[in-house]
Amino acid sequence: MADKHPANQPEETTVLYQNIKAICDEQRKSISQLERDSGIPAKTIANWKANRSWMIALIRVADTLEISLDKLFDRQSISEGDNHISEIMYSLKDLRLNEKSTAAIIKIAKIIALSMTEPED
Repeated sequence: MADKHPANQPEETTVLYQNIKAICDEQRKSISQLERDSGIPAKTIANWKANRSWMIALIRVADTLEISLDKLFDRQSISEGDNHISEIMYSLKDLRLNEKSTAAIIKIAKIIALSMTEPED
């Protein structure tokens, strides 16, 4: 008879964690480095590796309300500015920038994005 105790089962990795890990691997960045760079507590992303109950709950809430997760998180109000920043950072992807240069470019991109979304007088 197989041992069905949860502690003896193979760890199931969430899609969210798999995607984050794959992107980190592409960018040659560790999960812990991502956490530091993002300003989130250590082990936060590691805790997402197997714990997906909160993700399932959010998906069910969005499905029940018949809205997207973006709408649930009000991403529409910031997505236009984020797109401009993403476009700028993507165009610079082949440059080897240090943290200070990257932070300065992001700051400039945010200012540009903000000016593009403000109504003209």
